[in-house]
Amino acid sequence: MGTHSAPNGQRASKARSTRAIIPVLFLVVLLAVLLISSRSRPPVIQSIAPDIARTGDVVVIRGSNFGAARNGAHVTLGGVVPTTAAYLSWGDDRISLRLPPEASTGFMVVHGEHGASNGVLFANRDFLPVVVASPTRPGQPFVAEVSPRSGAVGDRVVITGKNFGLARGASQVLFSFVAGIAADGEAPAGPTVISASDRDFDYESWSDTQIAVRVPDGGATGNLAVATDKGSSNEVFFEVTGKVGTKRIHSPLTYSVAYDVAVSNISARGDNSLYLWVPQVWPAPEQRDIRLLAEEPEPLFADVGGVKVYHLRNLVTGGVYSVSQHYIFDRYAVETVVNPRRVVAYDTTSSLYERFTAADELVQSDAPAVLGLAAGLVRDEPNPWTRARAMYDWMRARVQLAGERRGDVEATLAERSGDSLDVVATFVALLRAANVPARPVAGYLVQDRGSVAAHYWAEFFLQGFGWVPVDLVLGSGAVAVPLDPEAGAANFFFGNLDNRHLAFSKGLVRTEQLTANGRTVQRPATANLQLHHEEASGELQAYTSRWGELEVVGVY
Repeated sequence: MGTHSAPNGQRASKARSTRAIIPVLFLVVLLAVLLISSRSRPPVIQSIAPDIARTGDVVVIRGSNFGAARNGAHVTLGGVVPTTAAYLSWGDDRISLRLPPEASTGFMVVHGEHGASNGVLFANRDFLPVVVASPTRPGQPFVAEVSPRSGAVGDRVVITGKNFGLARGASQVLFSFVAGIAADGEAPAGPTVISASDRDFDYESWSDTQIAVRVPDGGATGNLAVATDKGSSNEVFFEVTGKVGTKRIHSPLTYSVAYDVAVSNISARGDNSLYLWVPQVWPAPEQRDIRLLAEEPEPLFADVGGVKVYHLRNLVTGGVYSVSQHYIFDRYAVETVVNPRRVVAYDTTSSLYERFTAADELVQSDAPAVLGLAAGLVRDEPNPWTRARAMYDWMRARVQLAGERRGDVEATLAERSGDSLDVVATFVALLRAANVPARPVAGYLVQDRGSVAAHYWAEFFLQGFGWVPVDLVLGSGAVAVPLDPEAGAANFFFGNLDNRHLAFSKGLVRTEQLTANGRTVQRPATANLQLHHEEASGELQAYTSRWGELEVVGVY
């Protein structure tokens, strides 16, 4: 019996049909995978409207992965769980409910089958503080008015009242803190307020009856107060606005760290002195609740621009001296989401803008090569977020991390290489040349088993949002770190940092000479950004100093 072959046309038609079926099957499988994946993702809140309401008002939550029906899922409002009757509707991307009477001010979180969402701050107007008529105790600070009653990060606010003190000294303006959300969706324990920052130039003026202050990075909607040595004032509600994006400060680790400087091999006679400028843990929204457990000896000055000044007097030949500090503090991870279309123009009158767009000894942003390259990279782009990303991508692609420190931005650009501080300083210089406020950060990266390595990264400032972290070294893949494969180092470290970055200085720390004939020394190998670290005077003829590496005593 003979074998019959199908005509060529039929074979071609069957082949075409087979080829057509394969993409369709692939799409079906892909859609199924995406559907299963989306169903297993935790809920995400994108917005709440309104975010300030009264008991009984309808609040609409928009986002994703809420689930098509409630089926046991629920919302918490500052830890309060509404009754079933409070829910008006529930959909995968929209929930509406009436604000229950017991819900005050706190985080709104959606709890679903696959975990808890991010937390978004809301407030119940029925629980907002009422401005009292006068202080309750003699000398207690009293806030009579805050103008305006709302503002974004970096905006200027004027506080009027009395008993603030003729000069600020150690007094503070306290805002509510944009705290993170713990794994169970509840607000973590720890401080719930944040002070305006000297280091960010938030304080503009201070008198006994009036304070001008900028809304600090990390500030959130909630109560505002003035704290002096006479106590804390009455609280006034202040709404932190701004739609540039969201910043999540979460997953804190508690670090116990020790640091020391040893001085030996001394040759001295008569009257002599040695001053040591020793860095300390840098207070910031992501580094909080800093406590000094021990130090030896007592410092001459406890805080001069972020460092402590110790004075060793009349050292003797052959003697051995030391300075030590031991801190415990909480370090948080930082996660930012920015909508570039909502980035606003800078307030160019602010001290922060002036300081962090200017050139200095470390960041030579006025160098011709820097100005030329920055202009070429940004061209006519007005958006600072987009400018920063363009410079980040250019640096990752064109400048290599290599050995010896150059200490000069133009040299780093010419050679297309430098050590980690050179690379970071060059990135910051390009940002400043493009009128984007930025600063280098020096500190340590905690590695496996608690070991540390000196490390440098950067921050740039967005008006109405705050500081955005950027780790160019880790983002370039020059140092491998544990990271979710889906995140990708390049994208993750532009805007986010983990909780293993310990900061000891942000921007150049100007340490001023204390004696007319003092002999200053800079220790560039230390993980901080000081003009100098030591100053010898009098008949101190020779000595050797050893600046120890940071020791992580414990992680909790």
